[in-house]
Amino acid sequence: MKLSLLLICFCYISVNSQNTIIPDDNFEQALIDLGYDSGPLNNLVPTANIENIDILGVGNKGITDLTGIEDFVGLISLNADDNNLTSVDLSGNINLKIVAINRNELTSINVSNNLQLEVLNLDQNQLTQIDVSNNTDLTLLLLNFNQLNSLSIENNLNILSLSCFINNITSFTLPENSSMEFLNVSSNPLDVLNVTNGEFLFSLSAAEAELSEIDLSQNILLETLLLSDNNFESIDLSNNELLYILFMDSNPVSELDLSQNPKLWEIRFGNTQLENIDLSFNLDLERVVGNDNAKLCSLDIRNENNTLISDAFNLANCPLVECVFVDDVTYSETNWTNIGANVNFITSEEDCVPSCCPVDFDYSLTLNNIVMVNNQIQVNLNQPENFLYSIDTNDNYQEEPFFFNVSQGSHTIYVIDVNGCLEKSIDVTVLEINKLYIPKFFTPNGDNNNDLWKVIDPNSVIEVIYIFNRYGKLLKTLSPTSNGWNGMYNGSLPNSDYWYKINLKTGESLNGHFSLRL
Repeated sequence: MKLSLLLICFCYISVNSQNTIIPDDNFEQALIDLGYDSGPLNNLVPTANIENIDILGVGNKGITDLTGIEDFVGLISLNADDNNLTSVDLSGNINLKIVAINRNELTSINVSNNLQLEVLNLDQNQLTQIDVSNNTDLTLLLLNFNQLNSLSIENNLNILSLSCFINNITSFTLPENSSMEFLNVSSNPLDVLNVTNGEFLFSLSAAEAELSEIDLSQNILLETLLLSDNNFESIDLSNNELLYILFMDSNPVSELDLSQNPKLWEIRFGNTQLENIDLSFNLDLERVVGNDNAKLCSLDIRNENNTLISDAFNLANCPLVECVFVDDVTYSETNWTNIGANVNFITSEEDCVPSCCPVDFDYSLTLNNIVMVNNQIQVNLNQPENFLYSIDTNDNYQEEPFFFNVSQGSHTIYVIDVNGCLEKSIDVTVLEINKLYIPKFFTPNGDNNNDLWKVIDPNSVIEVIYIFNRYGKLLKTLSPTSNGWNGMYNGSLPNSDYWYKINLKTGESLNGHFSLRL
């Protein structure tokens, strides 16, 4: 009896030591179809038939489990695209150099032992994380359409191309000594993208992110830059002389200096805050797309090579554009037809003076916009930085909406928008009130002398006090009984002028400014 059991166990071990268990019938059928198993399906494949295979392609076979892949010890290239895999362990396949498992349902993959891995393609899976820290030979890494929350390539200095668009990555940094040439991190909620170590980078795509700034000063080989649909208000491209393609559309950018990018071939700047753009330095331009710019007023494209641009010119839906400076009016009118009726092609400033004034532009200036007290006048308009202000004359405008030491009596306040489109005026009368002591300055240096800015209110007429910086940002709210303000806001503030608004119990408001001196 004992001898029989021993013989049965020996036979079982002997059989299985010569075979590899393949629990997934679809995987086994794929191996049968490739001639590595003779069938019928029995969840076993002769190990001798698979251990020396160097290339395996089992794509689109309905496989859910790759168990048994560990015995493919000679495998160099694996393709398992378009299956239903959720987890793959390749730790036993130490000779692998190429892995493609696209369009599966992967939530995990183990490549920690694949030290020779050069290409890893895992597009369209459900990965939330991946560890490639041991795969230092990687040159191509594709992780598009996953759910990655972060991605570190600190040890992967040999990667030449990385694409991980449509993930959930919020911060990404190229490591020191990176060999990266192509990087695509588009459609991630990025608020930090550090590519200062990308000295070999020639293509960068970071569109549809949440970026508002980026340092490209070290990317002197950069040729393609795609930054559409971000939050850039400005960008410095002065070191990117080889720039060939630039997408800056759908950004709140208000200034774009392209004078140091002579090789630019295509530029997209639609749906921005640009008022003017100069493309006269870009001698190789063939595609210019600047549609849907509500504020664009003029464009200079006199680069002496306008004939390179055939019909790839778009200024549609730019209602303020009047002046487009070109090489040849006839050529532009004939070939550049995707424009609004308001656009004029001209060759000289003598033929057109851009005004940038919308037909329906208007703003309100009434006594409700004026605060007067203590020989001071303040003009309160929405977005005050978009206007200039003057008193008693309309030829001496200033940027700040405050007037001090105004004499008692009647005065005229003048306001004009910064584009000079619409000037308005209003008559006011100044009455002097001297009930409060409002310091003109304070010195919060810790010497216990004038360290606080405090309003003296002997008659208890104050309701509340507000303190602002010069841009109108609220820094501090004081009650009438407070000890005053010590000059602190998220740390110490610099020497500067600050503004106050004092609401009185009568409903009146006092406005003025004072200085912080250290």
